Parts: sequence; C-alpha cells; structure tokens
Amino acid sequence: MTPDSVIDSSSTVLDTSSDHSFQVSLGDGQSNSYVIDATLQLKAVTCEAEQLLVNQDTVVVNELEAQLAEMKKELAQAPASEKPGILEDIREFSTNELKPAEAKLARDKQALAKCRASAGIAH
Repeated sequence: MTPDSVIDSSSTVLDTSSDHSFQVSLGDGQSNSYVIDATLQLKAVTCEAEQLLVNQDTVVVNELEAQLAEMKKELAQAPASEKPGILEDIREFSTNELKPAEAKLARDKQALAKCRASAGIAH
C-alpha cells in the first residue's frame, strides 16, 4: 500500500467583518484535483465576562471541596475526643464558605446561560 502524499495546499484570506462563501481548488492539474465549496459564518464571542466568573467560581468551589475533603479525612483519623470540634468546624465551613460559593456558582451559571440564550449561542 502506498501512503498518501501531499499534492497541493491552499490558503484563503477573508475579511472577518461578514460571512463569506468561497471556493478552494487543490490538485496537480491531472487526476488529483479537488474543489472545496465552503461558507464561513462568523459570530462574535460574547458572554466573556459571564464565562470568566463561572470559571473563577468553579476554581473556588473545587478548592473549597478539597478543603472539606481534608477536614473529613482529619475527622476520620481524629481521636473520639476531638471529633465533636472537628464536626462543628465542618458544619461551619460548609455553611459559611462552601454553600455560599456554590450558590454564587449557580447564579453565575444562570447568568451565563441567559447571556448565551439572548445571543443565540448554544453551550
């Protein structure tokens, strides 16, 4: 079997201010000739601020979940006398740190979905 070989290459520069239809012809002028008809449709990327917030919130929630996992590990390894205090720390941490961060992430995800819907962007 003979491996494929490059017979031609082509590039096209287009103005990005509007949609374009174009044709690219490739080939050796003999039996290996191809024509590609294409339409390029561009849409501005929107909702960047909303996406940035979701990304930042996700990092925060992941970090807080890792901290909670460490606290639970500490609880599992702690002597019985220390467990009530660690349990209280876990409850406080969950209530005061993790749950608000998860709520912010949920709100920011909703804002991103709303932004994308209004811009006609599927996620």
